[in-house]
Amino acid sequence: MVGSKDHGRVLLCFRDPVRYVVSTFNRYQPDSLGGGSFSAVVAGTERDPDPYGLQLWKGNYSLLTRKVVAAVGEEKVFLQPLEELLANPAEGMTHILEFLGSAHTFHKELTLPHNNQRSRGAPLRVDPCAPTPQHAAALSRLQSIYAPEYVRLRRLLLRMGRDLPPSVRDGEM
Repeated sequence: MVGSKDHGRVLLCFRDPVRYVVSTFNRYQPDSLGGGSFSAVVAGTERDPDPYGLQLWKGNYSLLTRKVVAAVGEEKVFLQPLEELLANPAEGMTHILEFLGSAHTFHKELTLPHNNQRSRGAPLRVDPCAPTPQHAAALSRLQSIYAPEYVRLRRLLLRMGRDLPPSVRDGEM
């Protein structure tokens, strides 16, 4: 559809794959399918049966990007790392609008709203900054699962002339 439109564009905004899994898991209730044990989710022994729910394969953004590029052409695809957009919203939004053909720029004071579905003050079920020993082992396993994805994302972003966000550059959270 976009490929046949002269002015059609595709914006793909992606998150660090490990952070995607941790954040999504933290929104799950402990008694929900796919929300009982972080270690079991990472090991693949516990899954959400809903294809729109937490699925480890969804963190492979480079594979989706390749499919979109093959369908519409690389010049019509803009790959935006979320952490770069959050670190500098005005610059990120200006780049997005340039890609879309607009000359509009944003003021440096631009902020993006942050809506967390978790109740304020509620503890994280998995805290990547202060993991329990069990969660540290699962996080390490998750990083090794996504190691090839970090390599693919680095190559893809560099080929597209984009800056590397720290998570992709360093290959970890």
